[in-house]
Amino acid sequence: MKETETKVGEVITKSSTPKLESEYNDEDLKKLSLNFKAINFLHCALNENDYMKITNCKTAKEIWDKLE
Repeated sequence: MKETETKVGEVITKSSTPKLESEYNDEDLKKLSLNFKAINFLHCALNENDYMKITNCKTAKEIWDKLE
């Protein structure tokens, strides 16, 4: 993701825009692969109640944070 900083008054806000698939490099593809593997592992390891809590999470980090 590309991060851009915007100053609004004295507050700096950061927004990130997703990369296009054509902009992915080998490192990005490796990170995506590891994220999908981690998500799959977490989905398989959870019971039904915990699984329902994390069904809308997009990354393994989100899932992990929500379960803590």
